Amino acid sequence: MGRLSVGLLFTQAGYGSGFIFFLDAILDRDNKPAIGNGTVTGIYTQVNKLVVAQVSYYFGSTTTYGTGTYGFSAPVTAASHSAWANIGFGRAYDASTSTTYFVVAFWDAFSTSTIRLQSTTGGQLGQTAPVTWANGDEIHFSITYEAA
Repeated sequence: MGRLSVGLLFTQAGYGSGFIFFLDAILDRDNKPAIGNGTVTGIYTQVNKLVVAQVSYYFGSTTTYGTGTYGFSAPVTAASHSAWANIGFGRAYDASTSTTYFVVAFWDAFSTSTIRLQSTTGGQLGQTAPVTWANGDEIHFSITYEAA
């Protein structure tokens, strides 16, 4: 599984001079999703070895959702860490039912650049977890970790 983010970096006024936008990508173990006419935003800042990032996905009518569970690429490679170490939190939103699912962000056991999300329903986020994704659905999360 490759690392797909950090391709487009630029400073954005309004977030403070220390925040940088990055293009984050959903990494799927099987068939990768495509954002289509949805939107993805991500910002991060790094102070010495401390990295803080926020990511938002808004799924559109032409978004495809892939298969399997999702992973998300980190903006900066992490220092070595414990497998499955928690690094943040967030929420997944199902627009069709107006239901919010809280999620915990953690490191993939086999990577220092892939983040996984687990919902309060007990499963990792993926094509059908915690819901079958559709137009108008959202994923948001924030993470804090040590850079390599």
